[in-house]
Amino acid sequence: MTKNLQSLTLNFTSPRNQDRALITDDEYQNLKGGMVKRKLILEDDLKITNKQVLEWVELTEKTFDFACYSHIWFEKGDEKTKRAILACLGSNLQRIKQ
Repeated sequence: MTKNLQSLTLNFTSPRNQDRALITDDEYQNLKGGMVKRKLILEDDLKITNKQVLEWVELTEKTFDFACYSHIWFEKGDEKTKRAILACLGSNLQRIKQ
């Protein structure tokens, strides 16, 4: 989008457009306004996507840590810790008879 804006500006200010035969002042303003608006929308979308990626990475790291260390936390933890670990794994857990 930035390249398009640069190209538009270069064409508008070009000596070939001195008589405004290529791009009129109104056309330039309309095109530029639309491009700037689109650029801002894309930048906002990118910020949202970046935030979502960071949240996903954080959740992935927490899930990985839980998978790696929950058995240790369960073995060494108090009853509250054990309940929290079991709650993360699911509800209505039943002991399997061997």
